[in-house]
Amino acid sequence: MPDTAQFAGGRLQSDILLGMKRVGDVLFSQSMPAQASANIQDIFQLEGEPLVQSQTRWLVADAAAISFAGAGYELANRPLSASPVKAYLLKSVTVTANKDCEFNIQIGVNSSAVVSGGGNAVTQVLSLYCLKGVPVTVDLGGLVLRGGSTQADVRAWLRSVDSTEKTNCVFTISLNGRQITDDLNFSATKTILAVSDSIWAGTGQTTKLANLPWSIRKFYADQGIDCRLLNKSISGSNSSGHDSWRDNGRYDGISNVALIAYCLGVNAAADAATEVANLNRWIAWKQANHPDAKMIVFGPTPVYDNTAETALATVRTALSGAVTAAADPNILYRSLAATFTRTVTGNYADTGAPYVHPNNASSLLVAADVVGWLGTALPAI
Repeated sequence: MPDTAQFAGGRLQSDILLGMKRVGDVLFSQSMPAQASANIQDIFQLEGEPLVQSQTRWLVADAAAISFAGAGYELANRPLSASPVKAYLLKSVTVTANKDCEFNIQIGVNSSAVVSGGGNAVTQVLSLYCLKGVPVTVDLGGLVLRGGSTQADVRAWLRSVDSTEKTNCVFTISLNGRQITDDLNFSATKTILAVSDSIWAGTGQTTKLANLPWSIRKFYADQGIDCRLLNKSISGSNSSGHDSWRDNGRYDGISNVALIAYCLGVNAAADAATEVANLNRWIAWKQANHPDAKMIVFGPTPVYDNTAETALATVRTALSGAVTAAADPNILYRSLAATFTRTVTGNYADTGAPYVHPNNASSLLVAADVVGWLGTALPAI
């Protein structure tokens, strides 16, 4: 995407290297193509989830003992660090404090450059003066996302504490907005819907193409398919959760679904019967609502624990059988059980048991396996 693109009478400001994209009036243009309008409606009404790390609170025991030299005193625990697969639509930021103080809030890339001499590494700096107990809210109106190999984030520096009493200082920053899939191809004619848990939500992955849904999206885009990804994976979720959310409308109204990628079972692997029952309801929903769409059911990636892996193997067999029983040429099955060596703890992103999240290298192996299979099976969308 060019740095500044004409789009439906509006302008989409894009600073890819800086990790932030300005959306301006593009999202609300009345003259945009109907498909783009429908896809954007999906984003706001159907896809957007509450921000992770939406509120950050700091306690400074004694502000008189810290240095405000240079950029100021950087507050640890950044309010937001962008995931490789998510974009964050920030509407506004609210700052409160129990002392009179001055903040600098930087939106930009994670680098050694800071507020005092950030140069072009900084996309936006807010300088705020807060009176004790009085919230200050500033409109932002932008998408924060990773650019290339950089890590986009929001950072905060304390510039001064002007109250006479400088002990037990409490500062709070709240980011108001939503997180969406980092796919700004609003005018795409086909949607790839991903349904899974933390593994597809991005846990353990440091690059976008280590995320399997993104590799699937890239595969089809490389074939000339005008598609976008809608990743509805949620950390900690299981098939019963997604089954309930679907029945309550979470997946209704999504435009032009061409492919459903489904991978659940790690978080409830002991009950293969439940996994099959939930999958069968997904298949029925797909056939009723998106009969021409393809659906790929993935047998989950392996886990380190032998007992858990044995249960998961039973789930994979059951899921494969359910796909066979459906006898629908638009529904395929692919096991991810042998995509990396499960018995090496170093192949997981987890620092301790249970080892279930493939690390970036293992995730790339998973993606390569699936992309190679897609090139052979080529389920057209």
